[in-house]
Amino acid sequence: MSQIKSEIIINAPIESIWNHLLNFNSYAQWNPFIKEIVGEPVVNSKLTITIQPMGKKPMKFYPKILTIANYHFSWLGSMGIKGVFDGEHNFKLEQISMNQVRLLHFEKF
Repeated sequence: MSQIKSEIIINAPIESIWNHLLNFNSYAQWNPFIKEIVGEPVVNSKLTITIQPMGKKPMKFYPKILTIANYHFSWLGSMGIKGVFDGEHNFKLEQISMNQVRLLHFEKF
C-alpha cells in the first residue's frame, strides 16, 4: 500500500476549519484541485466529486464517505477498475492551541 501525506498549521479555531471541510459547496472557493463536491456529509453516503489537475481536463469520481467523527473526515474512491485503483482520502484535524490546528491530509492507495 502506498501513501501520500501533507500537513499544514492553520491559525484558526478547530470548529471553523471543521465546518469548512464539511461545507462541500465552498470547496471551489478555496481548493484549486477539487472543483466541486455534490452530496451530503453523512457516513456511507456517495459523493460526486469533480477534480481538475492543473492543465488537465476535469474528472469525476464517486466515493463513499467512510468517516465523519472526532475531526476526521474520509472517503473511499476508485478511478477506473474498482478494487484496483482505490484510494482512501483523509482529512484529520489536530488542535495545537485555541487558535492553531494541524491539518493532516493523506491518501492511501
